[in-house]
Amino acid sequence: MDNDRSQPGGVSRPGEVGEPEVTALPLSDAARRLRRPSGRPRKASEPSSAPSSHSNGHSKLASSAQVAERQALSPFRARASQACELLTVKEAALYLRVSTWLIRQLVTEGYLPRIRLPLPVTAHRRSGELRKVLIDRADIDGLIASGKTRAA
Repeated sequence: MDNDRSQPGGVSRPGEVGEPEVTALPLSDAARRLRRPSGRPRKASEPSSAPSSHSNGHSKLASSAQVAERQALSPFRARASQACELLTVKEAALYLRVSTWLIRQLVTEGYLPRIRLPLPVTAHRRSGELRKVLIDRADIDGLIASGKTRAA
């Protein structure tokens, strides 16, 4: 038994048929495991509709950036035909390419008017309004127009 070589899957003997004689490097298995997508592996019966970003060598950060880009553009494409577009703070920040905190500050200081939607009266609530801050896109466009200066 002097010729036994330890493999990650078991013991390999040089004389056996179908068994590789190459020994694995000590950290190669760990490196292979780290290259796999994190989390629980998917079952083989589930179809994967979208290609995994891990299979083409990109990191998880690249896939989240692609998702963020799609989410940033989707509200504007989906509602482009409507006359009055109500944007959330996050959508308004993406539209102006500023932080959400600046949008909240502009609303608080009165530069951007907030849309207040009343809530229906229920057994638990006598009256009130929707807590979500909604901003009309036309008001944002008006803020942009008022901030433009002409060259002298």
